[in-house]
Parts: sequence; C-alpha cells; structure tokens
Amino acid sequence: MNNIRKDPFRILIPGEAEDVKNYIQVLRLLGAIPEAVFEMDALKKVLAQPDRFDGLVIPGGEDIDPARYGQENTGCRKIDPHADEIQFYAARTFIDRKKPVLGICNGMQMINICFGGDLFQDIPAKARHQHYESGDSYHDSQIAKDSWLQPLYGCCAVVNSAHHQAVRQIGTGLRVCQISDDGVVEALSHEELPVIGVQWHPERLVSESVRQMHGAVDGTKVYRHFLELCAKESETII
Repeated sequence: MNNIRKDPFRILIPGEAEDVKNYIQVLRLLGAIPEAVFEMDALKKVLAQPDRFDGLVIPGGEDIDPARYGQENTGCRKIDPHADEIQFYAARTFIDRKKPVLGICNGMQMINICFGGDLFQDIPAKARHQHYESGDSYHDSQIAKDSWLQPLYGCCAVVNSAHHQAVRQIGTGLRVCQISDDGVVEALSHEELPVIGVQWHPERLVSESVRQMHGAVDGTKVYRHFLELCAKESETII
C-alpha cells in the first residue's frame, strides 16, 4: 500500500520571478512551493532531477513566435524568443514525463502548439478580449459537459480576458472544454495526459471583491484542481 504524501507539491514556473508573482502567490496560498526559473542553463540543471518538481505552470506572456506553428508573422505584436525557448523546453519535458501541466493564456496556446495545433494571430473579437489600462476584459463562456471545468463551475462561467490571439486548429489528443460567448476557445485538456489549460487568468480572480465586481468565478479552483492532478500523479511514486 502506498503512503499518503504530506509534504507540499513543488511547482516549476518558467518565468522571471517578478513577472510571475501572481502565480507564485496563489500557489503559496494553496500550500504549494513554486519556483520561478528563467535561464536555460538553470532550467536544464533543475530538470535533470526528474523528481524535483511535481507539476509545471506555463504563465501568460508575449505572443509566441508563429514560426513554431508553421506560419509567417501576420498579426503578432511582441515576441519574446527567450521566453518561448525556455517555456517550450519545460513544456515538452513535462509532457514527455507525463507530469501535470497547467497552461495560462499563451501558456494554453503553447500546449496546443506542442500537440501540433496552431493559433489565430489576431482574432476579430480582440476588442472584447484584450487587456486595457483599466484592467482585464470580462465575458460569459460555456463549459463542456464532462470536462474538468464542469465540476468546478457548472455549465457557464464569467471569466477575465487579456489576449488578442487564440487557439485555432486543436492539437492532437486535446479536447475543447470551454468556449466564450463569441466562439473563442477558453480551455483545453488532454484526453490521456494530466495536461490542462485556460485562456483566461485565474490567478487574477482570487480577490473576492474583484470577482463580485465582475460576477466572475473563483480562480483558485483551477489551481486547486491542478494540485489535485499533482496529487494523483504522485500517489504511485511515494
């Protein structure tokens, strides 16, 4: 019989600590130990230890280089090649090891690309999805029956939005779990692997006052679900 694990889960976030502080805060709030790494040498060193991390959170950021999904640049605004390099390296390492992965915003887009999908570089509905100086946009969405999100939020959810690109062709083995009221893919999951992603930013939906102001969902539930995936995957490795 396996022992029950009691120590905190260690979560890798490939990004600058200051840039990913919201992710760090919510993971710490839920009892995990996040570690931000943003240099390739350091990343390769920590990933050379297969059991060092229980899961990966791919944070949001700049647009992904469209060459990575076989397109020319027709709508990207700002590309960060270094972030692409380390985040794709981390994503593929965790996917190969069949360890839990959570992608946020372009982190979900990165998951889709890892499985052979591609993106809309500039969605027609960007005016109601992108971030403004006043903050995130908010909109309704529908959640697929029997998806990982359905037990968390039911069939409908108001979520935040801060992007102008979106998933187009769905990657092999992935399932659409949530769609905005204007047809943008808002969440994915893999049919066999512990890999999930959302286009929105649940780490910015932790404050009750923010949620009440916009009628939005509790974003901590996404991170709780992710840590539950980490728990399930670690049960046989204790």
